[in-house]
Amino acid sequence: MSNRAVSAVLGVLRRLRSTQGLGQDHAVLQYLQQWAGDHSESVVLRLALGVIEEVEDAQIAIAASSLSEEAKEGLNGTLSGLRSAFALSGMNNSIKSFMPALGPAITNFAIIASMIDAETSPEVATEIENLSKEIDELLKAVRDSSLEPTLRDAAVRHLGILLALLRNADAVGVEPALAAYFELLWQMRKLKESAEKQTGDGVGVWERISSWGERLGKIADLVDAGSKLVPYIEKVPDLLKYLPN
Repeated sequence: MSNRAVSAVLGVLRRLRSTQGLGQDHAVLQYLQQWAGDHSESVVLRLALGVIEEVEDAQIAIAASSLSEEAKEGLNGTLSGLRSAFALSGMNNSIKSFMPALGPAITNFAIIASMIDAETSPEVATEIENLSKEIDELLKAVRDSSLEPTLRDAAVRHLGILLALLRNADAVGVEPALAAYFELLWQMRKLKESAEKQTGDGVGVWERISSWGERLGKIADLVDAGSKLVPYIEKVPDLLKYLPN
């Protein structure tokens, strides 16, 4: 089993429990909208897709593990609930309609995570936080800039997507943020062309965006360094079967 899938699922469950102002009676869509912030609807869909992909990875890993059937049943019940909740057909329904007992679900995955060292490292969390702050600062500056309006609006949209995905990397992984960064570079190619002919806002924005590639690469490398297959998951005690589903 990849510890990254376990870490992401645990991250989703913890976010569902801790999102301010929302509880299990609220719709999944409300959670996604709050996680996305004031960014476009496409961010909501990207976050939902990221959750589903991590859940599917965890389902495959659990099916291939040597955990007892009782343990698999509890974990798969949680994963099936998450997959249905974050699907398009489930977003307008409450969390509790898919997962009546969120606390025990967190406990189950926390046990697995602690046994296979699946927690996100402090270094990764710090790097993500620092880069997120810088992206947020540039996003605010671009909104108030004198860039050509069409170009400015595109930059704001794609910077917002990158920021939201990076801030939610604990739940959806780093890959969606990397994909969003390359989309940003592609969309901002016109900014680069204009920056070569001018000084001021265009030049500064392009230079800052370009500088993030190395930092995102470092984050990805740190995540990959901590990622590993855990073939000994069958050694996790069968304590899971004593916990409520």
